Amino acid sequence: MKGLFDAPAFRVLCLVSILANALFIGLVASKWGPLARKPAARAEVSLTLDRYFASLPEPARSTFSESFERQSDDIMPSLNHLLDTRRRVAQTLRQDPLDITAAEAVFAELRQANLVAQKPLHKVLIETAAALPPAERPRLLHLDYGLSRDWRQNFGVEDPAAKPDRPKPQPSPFPER
Repeated sequence: MKGLFDAPAFRVLCLVSILANALFIGLVASKWGPLARKPAARAEVSLTLDRYFASLPEPARSTFSESFERQSDDIMPSLNHLLDTRRRVAQTLRQDPLDITAAEAVFAELRQANLVAQKPLHKVLIETAAALPPAERPRLLHLDYGLSRDWRQNFGVEDPAAKPDRPKPQPSPFPER
């Protein structure tokens, strides 16, 4: 007499159960695991901040990282909004014929997004500047250059002659949200 566990239907059921569990684990890992994909805007901001962080002298890195962590709830949404607004500016400018009213409106929104994004970033830069000797403090100004340079690259207007030499990126100290 054959047992219940020897039946071909039971073997198929076990195989289906194992495959369903593997699929479920894969879905969970892709959403919350270490290899989870970042949204495109977050990835752009992360890359820019990683480059900037790598260019800082060593004493300022820990101060910048700690200050950024404290301000990240304000910084990341404002930077993501700024990137989205810049994309809308580019889309508006590509329209033919150009809608002057729409262009004026989207540029007004861009000015406002810049102001909102700069406020928490400037707070981080001031806290970081306090940890640096006076001769090193001007290096902090390269953050604005880095953000605008990355934006120009994304929209194909980068001037290769204007690229400064950049150090190799260090591991990112910024939170993965």
